[in-house]
Amino acid sequence: MRVDVRLAPSRTYRAVNDVAARPSPAGCADQGSMLPAPPAGAARRLSARALAVLPLWCIALALGACASSPPEPTAIPVPITDFKMVAGRWQGSVSGLAGPRNEGDSVQVTIGEDGTYDFGIYRTIGVFGGKGQFTLQDGKLMAQGERGRVTYELYERGGRRYLKGIGVAGGNPVTTELRPVR
Repeated sequence: MRVDVRLAPSRTYRAVNDVAARPSPAGCADQGSMLPAPPAGAARRLSARALAVLPLWCIALALGACASSPPEPTAIPVPITDFKMVAGRWQGSVSGLAGPRNEGDSVQVTIGEDGTYDFGIYRTIGVFGGKGQFTLQDGKLMAQGERGRVTYELYERGGRRYLKGIGVAGGNPVTTELRPVR
């Protein structure tokens, strides 16, 4: 049962007595509580204010979560001293084949323990590939073909290896990042 009581001219109090709905613990007399009643329309103003501020809180929380996440480990170059270090299948993205834009092209390279390679590039307009022989120079893989050349460096970041390639294909600068296929 709720009763509004005016005790002073400037304040209205609401008495809430829930003795019938919830029994009091043994030996306790529940006298209800006296809570200030909100002014008329205050709930609507509070809801509108809360809704206006909610997106700002969401953005602040998201930025705080990003700022508090640990930084990504630094990539460490690993000199390639033997083809066996990078033998196997690698795949990843390649950009620059059709100019400076990235068109979502992908590449898959299989490297043999003797440095031979076989690659396939998968584009929206079709597939092309080739074979060849890598050479090792200054801890990097290097290849030269009739359509272009590429240099791959091996990196490790957070316990994971990847090959980062920089080259030229058809006169366009090309970059690629390959991860081992498991």
